[in-house]
Amino acid sequence: MSELGSIRGTRRGAQEIRPLQLAVEELRRVARRYGRQSGREVAKWSVRRMKTKWGSCNRESAHVWFNLELAKKHPNCLEYIAVHEMTHLLERHHNERLPNS
Repeated sequence: MSELGSIRGTRRGAQEIRPLQLAVEELRRVARRYGRQSGREVAKWSVRRMKTKWGSCNRESAHVWFNLELAKKHPNCLEYIAVHEMTHLLERHHNERLPNS
């Protein structure tokens, strides 16, 4: 798994840096644990501002993007979104195996 790839569309003030660092640490922890369990590693992580999504991914490149606002949420929420996006690396669409919520 690579380091955090990029932080796009942001003007990071001092108040955003520490929560973002904590969120990245949590993402690394989740990625290691669930990557080993699923057998599918995340190749690259990126954080950016998103208007309507908490996260997205590209199955072919194993690149996962996260909404910058997740840095302000509880670690359990961040873990849920990370696992959901990592599951998309295995299951493309939402269905019975991967519900929307």
